[in-house]
Amino acid sequence: MADIVSRYGWILRYVPLLVVLSILSLYLRGGVVEMAFGGGSGTESDPYLIATEAHLRDMAAHPLPKDRKHFLQTTDIALSGEWSPIPEFSGRYNGNGHKITDLTIKNDRLTYVGLFGIIEHDGEIRDLTVETSSEGISNSIEDVRSGIIAGKNSGLIENCTTRGRVEDGVLAGGITAYNDGTVKNCVNHAVIASTGVCRYFSAGGIVGMNNDVLTGTTGLITGCTNYGSITAESKTGGIVSENVGTVEYCANHGSVSTKGGIFEIYAGGVAGSNNNDSLIVGCRNTGAVSASGQKRVFAGGIVGINIGRTIDSRSAVDASAQGEPSGHGVVVGRMYSGEIINCGELRQ
Repeated sequence: MADIVSRYGWILRYVPLLVVLSILSLYLRGGVVEMAFGGGSGTESDPYLIATEAHLRDMAAHPLPKDRKHFLQTTDIALSGEWSPIPEFSGRYNGNGHKITDLTIKNDRLTYVGLFGIIEHDGEIRDLTVETSSEGISNSIEDVRSGIIAGKNSGLIENCTTRGRVEDGVLAGGITAYNDGTVKNCVNHAVIASTGVCRYFSAGGIVGMNNDVLTGTTGLITGCTNYGSITAESKTGGIVSENVGTVEYCANHGSVSTKGGIFEIYAGGVAGSNNNDSLIVGCRNTGAVSASGQKRVFAGGIVGINIGRTIDSRSAVDASAQGEPSGHGVVVGRMYSGEIINCGELRQ
């Protein structure tokens, strides 16, 4: 026996290491990740099953193989404690009509904040309701982009609903802060606020900014509705604070206000600003719209300032604006350039 130990003892010394390497190999192939979920292999026909908070947190903690990226939520899930966003998501998440509730984020370090940090170009989130806790999403740093579904969307967010509150940060949106992908048939009931005295503190009921400022890629917002109240100190919009893409067939019913800023204060029932080569078409607003500040204060029932094209859109309210100079109107607060076609008062 002593002779065997002497001859093969070196193998025994390395057994623990071999076990660790085997487990790591399983993890890299997806084996451990699969065991962590409620079932499934991550393929389209056999998605990972998400049934508990632990399953969601595993998604945030573990990178997944690119060929295994389909997820199906099987029940409502209530979160406990603070949430760390799923950082970069390129999979397909089907909420299956279920809810994720009690989302709480107290951010002091991340740039993109939400249930997901960034939804990448081939990522999709569908049929999901997300509700924050009473504390909601708050940030102790200014240079952050916050949305309840995602901080940034470059993929597709469809048939999603949000409730709760988002506060603080340079840019905030009920669904996502940045969008250079597609947001389709989504509804926001949450209170959205972006606070800070800066020309870039902006908030939108559905999207904060409808493009990617770094790449210039524009986004599409289609068939969405906002019911939440929206406030900021620079630009606010019932649907989007700043549109550099396309907003079509959307409706706002929440109050929209921009106040306290120093200059370039814009508020719109649909968009705070509709920029170059951008399009707003077939939209409606019934929410109160107001703007107040020191310089260049403009508010419109549809758009605060218009440089792009606004077509077939109507508002049930006139907006109010206080500042020097200032302007307000049922459709637009200030027309810089572009076109406004077949727009006017919405008669209810």
